[in-house]
Formats: sequence, C-alpha cells, structure tokens
Amino acid sequence: SYILEAQQGFPWNWLDICQGMRRKWPHWRAITDTRRLNVIGLERIVEPASQSPEHVAHAKLLEKWVKQDSFTNFMDNMLSANEQGFAVNEFIWDTDPVSGAWMPKIVAWSDPRFYAIDPNDGQSLLIRDNSGYYPIANIPFKICVHRDRHDGILINGGLCQPAIKLFVMT
Repeated sequence: SYILEAQQGFPWNWLDICQGMRRKWPHWRAITDTRRLNVIGLERIVEPASQSPEHVAHAKLLEKWVKQDSFTNFMDNMLSANEQGFAVNEFIWDTDPVSGAWMPKIVAWSDPRFYAIDPNDGQSLLIRDNSGYYPIANIPFKICVHRDRHDGILINGGLCQPAIKLFVMT
C-alpha cells in the first residue's frame, strides 16, 4: 500500500494521492483552502525584542518582508503540511538595497516528492536525486520545513490520511 511505502520512507506515491485529492475533490479543496486562508488572512505584527536600536531595525526589516506577497506565498506553501504531513520551501537570498541586510528574494515551493523520509527515525527529510539521498540539515539557511504537528512517523501527520477513505468512496 502507498501508506505503508510512505511510512517506510518512500512517500512519492502517497504524496501524488494527496495532491490528486486537491485537484479532483472540490469539497476537500474548499475545506483545506478555508483553513489556509484563515491563517494567511491574520494580521502580521512584528515587535522588536527590546527598544534597542538594533532590535528596532531588525523588526522593521522583518516587518517589511512579512507584508510582501512572497511571504504570503511562503505561508500558503507551508500550510500544505496540514494536508500531507510536511511542506518544504527553498529560500533564494539577496541583499536589501537600503539596509544591505540579507533578505529572502524568492521563497519557492519545493515539491515534496523530491524528498524521502529517513526510515531510521521516521522524521528527518532527505533530499533525493539521481545519485542518492542527502540530509537537508547539511544545507543551512536554504530550506525551510514545516511539519504538521504529530507524534510518530512524519507522513502520518497530515489530514490526507484520515480523509482518504472518503475520497476513494466519492
């Protein structure tokens, strides 16, 4: 079964089913989009850690980013973890022309089918390519992973698993 494969670290077929549910089941898409839009629509407030000039400057820089469309897309992409158990985004960095600080220029959705789950712990993601698997921990400041809150095997965390029976029967 695809669920068993996913639990053993090979989630590609299972993720295809989860993505297919979004495309082919309007009721599922409506429910999950409502959840996403409720979070994305929240007001974004950034407060400095203290009133020191450095903290205030950092807060202003961060506030500038969280009000951009790229941050909205980032949040939307990350919330797909609620459905499939995890979501991955890749950061492409550039310097801010005003402050010179490094800021995310693009936050790109990363297809979860590019990853395997480490069968040793059921939680760690591995990047897969034609030559093997690599821990994403070896790529600092490049990859952001959101895990659906769940104890145990990572792939069991999404809403797709409990909803799959309804999807198959409709």
